Amino acid sequence: MASPWKHPKTGMYWFRRRVPDRLRPHVGRTIVQQSLRTKNIDEAKRRFLQVAAQIDREWSDMLLERRRLTPKQMHGLAGEFYRWFVARHDEDPGSAKEWEDRAAHDRMIIRPPNRRLGGAVSLYLPQVEQFLKVRDILVDDSDLYYLSIAVANAGVQAKETLARNAHGDYSEDPREQRYPKWEQVEPKLQIRTRMLSIDEHFDGFAKESLAPASRKKYRSCLRDLARFLKTENLNEATPERLVEWKADLVTRNLDGRSIRDGYLAAARSFFKWAVGNKKAAQNPMDGIGMKVPKKAKSRKPAFTDEEARLILSETLRPDHHRASKEWSAARRWIPWICAYTGARVNELTQLRGQDVIKCKFDGEEVWVINITPDAGTTKNKEARQVPLHPHIIEQGFPDFVASRGPGPLFYDPTRNRGGSEENPQYKKVGDKLAEWVRKIGVDDPGVNPNHGWRHRFQKVAQKIRMIPEIRDGIKGHVPRTEGEEYGGSIDADVMWPEIKALPRYEVAPPTGPLPDTPARREATRKRAETRKRSKARASAAKRSGLVAGQAAS
Repeated sequence: MASPWKHPKTGMYWFRRRVPDRLRPHVGRTIVQQSLRTKNIDEAKRRFLQVAAQIDREWSDMLLERRRLTPKQMHGLAGEFYRWFVARHDEDPGSAKEWEDRAAHDRMIIRPPNRRLGGAVSLYLPQVEQFLKVRDILVDDSDLYYLSIAVANAGVQAKETLARNAHGDYSEDPREQRYPKWEQVEPKLQIRTRMLSIDEHFDGFAKESLAPASRKKYRSCLRDLARFLKTENLNEATPERLVEWKADLVTRNLDGRSIRDGYLAAARSFFKWAVGNKKAAQNPMDGIGMKVPKKAKSRKPAFTDEEARLILSETLRPDHHRASKEWSAARRWIPWICAYTGARVNELTQLRGQDVIKCKFDGEEVWVINITPDAGTTKNKEARQVPLHPHIIEQGFPDFVASRGPGPLFYDPTRNRGGSEENPQYKKVGDKLAEWVRKIGVDDPGVNPNHGWRHRFQKVAQKIRMIPEIRDGIKGHVPRTEGEEYGGSIDADVMWPEIKALPRYEVAPPTGPLPDTPARREATRKRAETRKRSKARASAAKRSGLVAGQAAS
């Protein structure tokens, strides 16, 4: 950009400039940018020119440091071009006459008496540029002319060799021996590192490899790696540096599973995608893992009877006057559906009115929820229908659904404040439910405030001797065996008898005040701090307005 760029949200001016292609391997990014730390356009222009001059000097220094190719390096590259060209057609050289004609044509142009240097360049420059790109070799532009001339002779010989191969002669090629060995030349050349940045490549990786719910976590893990490497080009990561990164993660006292299944898994998956899409030559994460000792468990991961009754009882507490109707509905109904289906919380927070339907099984009318990726996401990317327990129907869930109509049941899309695909509204509802469970007193770190229902459902299903395949189908687990997979997904009419057999949760609405828990006290403290900051900002804005008014008068 030739002028300062104004940030649309902050109003602050920035310096931004695209990095030329030839300098990207050295700069390590595609765009350089930095805040000019001013909202005044005149001051921004002055600072812009200062930063631009500094950037120009740095980039000029990079170009001056580039060394020209020596004659040996040029002939080494010509020999490697020869081997590269032959290898491309080695398995099927095709027509011998065609190669002979092409070699004769090139020979007439580049060799005496009709030698034309410009002709040699025009013949081979595109092929030389393709070869350098494939090999990731960076040479000065001024060397391309003379390198094309050196390569022209190698190209003629390569075509003659292919003609010989096409005749069935694959004997040892003595002409290859005239070129310097590649290992004598390659370490001295400037090998270009392909640009593999999060800004440029993460979206492509995510669309091909990740579920929306995983994108935010993986992006954060990869940005952590970039910060550790101090470069935006992740192709500069070596196995040794990645091991150092892992050690650094350990020193931060991060959970071992979080390191293995989050940070390391994100890097491994990203590099694997990069190799498969020709963005990287190899996966530096190969062979790098982490052993995580099994954690000592002081309790089972399922909600206890007391915890389950406490949560379900609190769902019956009258609504707070400041709560939105969507949040009140989520708190009221989702724990009950989790208790009777074992579904994942975010499979339910994404439910829409059209996903709750009435079916007939052997003449019996049954309400069913359709858990589908069309509404958001599912773990195995497959839809399933699950009948609702009669106790949920008796409490009036169908009437609530009818009052909401089609569309999301537990959040209002019109209140979306710029949430991304990586952090959708229904996921925020799930996070809020987890906070609520902690606030009402289920604060044992040994149980997950949302996932505890799935473990609870498993425990109850085992007690009533529910058929394992049906139990897993209700919960949305993948088939455990190949034999189970042959039967396909479990139909809702098969689930219905097992759902009906689940024992009821008989609870009464709470009579006392909300329990005084550490989580609730912390939430109260944060709200007080937020109100205090808001008042301070309002007071500062008022004072600023008064000062401006006095100055104007």
